[in-house]
Amino acid sequence: MTTTEFEQLIGNSDRREVKLNGNLDIKISRSNKLYVGRQFVQGYIKIERAGITIDGANATINVELDDCVTNDCSLFYLTPSATGVRFVNLNLNITVNNEHTAHKFFAFYNTAYGVSFENCHVTIQTDRQIDLAVIYNNGNYDYHLDTRADNLVVSNCQLKAECNAEEYPLSCEVYGLYNYYANSISVHDSYIHTVMRGDGEKQRAVSVYTNGRFGRFVGNNIKSNCCHPDGVKKEQAHAYGFIDSGWHNIISANNIVAEWAGRCVGLEELGLYAEIETNKIHSTHTIYGTSVILSGEASLLRGNAITSTGRNTRLVEIKSGPCIVSGNVLGELRMAEELVTSCGIYCVAEDIPQNIITENIIRYVQDCGILYLPSNAVIERNFMQPETKAILRAGKERRDLIALFDPSRICSIEKEVR
Repeated sequence: MTTTEFEQLIGNSDRREVKLNGNLDIKISRSNKLYVGRQFVQGYIKIERAGITIDGANATINVELDDCVTNDCSLFYLTPSATGVRFVNLNLNITVNNEHTAHKFFAFYNTAYGVSFENCHVTIQTDRQIDLAVIYNNGNYDYHLDTRADNLVVSNCQLKAECNAEEYPLSCEVYGLYNYYANSISVHDSYIHTVMRGDGEKQRAVSVYTNGRFGRFVGNNIKSNCCHPDGVKKEQAHAYGFIDSGWHNIISANNIVAEWAGRCVGLEELGLYAEIETNKIHSTHTIYGTSVILSGEASLLRGNAITSTGRNTRLVEIKSGPCIVSGNVLGELRMAEELVTSCGIYCVAEDIPQNIITENIIRYVQDCGILYLPSNAVIERNFMQPETKAILRAGKERRDLIALFDPSRICSIEKEVR
């Protein structure tokens, strides 16, 4: 089947439900091009009809692509007129075969309101360097009212993007979901997994990124992996489970993991008014592990299990405020003899607003429970378990600890400790 035939099947059917059947093999070469939008994204299958359901329960779609070298590309492009389109029960496997490129490939490039993905299994894989995203949801501009791609729903899906290049000449990123300024999206009960090989911070795996507002991310398994199971080399790709740069987002009941990387960050919060509650957030198999970074203002980090097996660990790093960090259990899971440095709550940014840090349990850290330099915070009723040589709390008077935790001191371990 060609992409033109697939597009005609969707666009010409009189029915509101389009059912796919059989094994559908699609080969995309450089002769098939369609430029859309001012960003010139090359969309191979364009969807313009509103309110249709595309059901792939009885089909498997296999796509081979070698064309994404002259501009950004997408397999499915949903125009703004394609409101309310539903993808259900899709089984979609995409292999990208072209040479290394600085361009991007998206399985779905959405610019329509109210699109949903339900029980879809989508995989992108490549052994070349190319930026990837399974779903790129483009609201187009930062606005607190409606945008064209609002109300996206991802439910009970499996999304995977995997870049297994053996050489790394370019900066490269892979995403499971990339939400660009669209509001009120809902992602729940889904498994989102990204994989990236690389030799440093220029290569990153990020499973979920959003800078939209009013989103809900509930009950998902989110994992980023960078292919270095020993976790001893700084010169490896970086893994980020979740990056939130939006406003008023709710992140709850998720399992968020960043693993096997030169640096692992479970959750990086850059936005405003986030509610981060009842998650398990983990950074593992890495020389430098930070499970949560709070860089946004007025966020809540409450009731989470925050753990790491990093050799240099900051379980929670605070870079801004005012925020509330309360009722969490923070734990280092690696054996003490294998650690280099570890800290429960870490803040060396002195000129930040007041934060409240209360009733956290900090377990098995080696050096310090709370290293917090500003003097204006409320820090009380936090506990260390079990009793170790680590001190519960230190401030700017402990210049030795500040120097110890300087990230520039982190270096690779040449020989694994078993």
